[in-house]
Amino acid sequence: MEYLFTKTPLAFFVQNLWRDEAFTFVLSEQSVGNILKSTAADFNPPLYYLVMHYWMMIFGSSEVAMRSLSLVFYVLTIFIMFEILVLVFKIPFKRALVYFSLIIVNPVLLTYAFEARMYMMAAFFVTLSYFALMTGRKKLYIVAITLALYTHYFTVLILLAQILVHMLSSHSSISWIPDLRSLHSLVRNDNKNSVYQFIIHNSIFIIPFALFVPWLLFLFSFHSFGSLEFWVIKQPIGDIIYLPFVLFTGYQRVFGEYYHGAAGYTNFHTIITIIVSAIVLLPILLHNQIRRLTSNVQHLTNLFLWAFLPPTFLYIISLFTTPIYHPRYFMFSAIGFLLYLILVIDSFLQIYEKRLLQSVYSHFTPPHFLKKNTAVSFVKRNTLLILTVILLLFVTGKYNTLNLKYNAKRTVVPMLREIDLAMNPNDKVYLTRELDYFLAKYYMKNDSIYIFDIPYENLPSYIGTVLIPPTRIATGIPLYPARSYFVYYDRYVVRSEM
Repeated sequence: MEYLFTKTPLAFFVQNLWRDEAFTFVLSEQSVGNILKSTAADFNPPLYYLVMHYWMMIFGSSEVAMRSLSLVFYVLTIFIMFEILVLVFKIPFKRALVYFSLIIVNPVLLTYAFEARMYMMAAFFVTLSYFALMTGRKKLYIVAITLALYTHYFTVLILLAQILVHMLSSHSSISWIPDLRSLHSLVRNDNKNSVYQFIIHNSIFIIPFALFVPWLLFLFSFHSFGSLEFWVIKQPIGDIIYLPFVLFTGYQRVFGEYYHGAAGYTNFHTIITIIVSAIVLLPILLHNQIRRLTSNVQHLTNLFLWAFLPPTFLYIISLFTTPIYHPRYFMFSAIGFLLYLILVIDSFLQIYEKRLLQSVYSHFTPPHFLKKNTAVSFVKRNTLLILTVILLLFVTGKYNTLNLKYNAKRTVVPMLREIDLAMNPNDKVYLTRELDYFLAKYYMKNDSIYIFDIPYENLPSYIGTVLIPPTRIATGIPLYPARSYFVYYDRYVVRSEM
């Protein structure tokens, strides 16, 4: 049991919260009205915090209880992914199980499955919207993509990708997908009937936007758009070549600064990049044979835009304005990327392995009892496919070991609880790092928590200032016998004025 919670991704489940998760707690414990106002003034829509509000009322607010909400959405997400493999891609059940092994060990999914933030919830609604889109469930699609918009703002890029893929497609196998070229006829025939027909024909995309407009109006009433300051570091221009690696692993460049001596990537990261990039480029290299090799051409286009449009858009925006290119902000694209890899492997390698391995099997006659073994028969028919999956599982396993370091939470509980137990009624806690405010609020029973000697107007809004009142800024040290506990990154000192 100790091994599971220290040497596997389950370690993320039981570690103490990090600051954004602590912010989730402080915001979600408020009343519904305050949640709506605070999220409008902050940087994320309200749905996740509203769900967490009631989740904590039922299951409590411990680390495990809060993170269990994301775990539920992780299970639902991988279930929908398996349904897409079987029902949409028409992959036989046994082969789908082989691919499912890649899904359940994926570093991106395992990281956010155990984090009390909205990313896995957004990923579930995005995945559900694609499942509905691919299977012709119009009402389910509208509900799913609308809920995605109310969970994370950048999911609007998914809606854009879904519109774009059908604008690029001259023929759609889904009859209710609107043809946006009908806009031309609307312009030429400006009358009430044509407007009505256009709205009905394009309702699949119009309705989610219409349902999101009330929140946007509420947002503009409370949010201040004056500051462009943000915490994400601007990425180098050449960083885009590592996008396949980032989508596959969720790696953040800043980890290199802490673990490898310089922000960036190691040789092992480059190896994974080469492997997954080779699979990504396979349909492009064989573009003349795509339609002959697979009937899933439109799905490949759909998945490609799902995977690459959101991060590419954020990357370009970040080159010219406030940096927002960060893996967690487009982690829902990692699901499209993983499904894209699987579909490419299934569509292409299975075809070519017959040519590559036919001569090998022609000289190998298995014993009679092996001929009747279904497992042996399955391996023989899918050798190249299985070898490719094993290679991906190997590099994924090695990365998951590194990920236990990359995404490990800073241990703060012993220090904060030690202070909490030692404090007298008139003592105060002075935080020298504003980023520790919500962690202190979560782990300490004493509410005498202040940020020391930082002007309130200098606090960056992205740290959650909507929940930090100006009265929580302190400049003086209390007189003895009252004491002040000055908290630094990994230590604290006790001071008082005589």
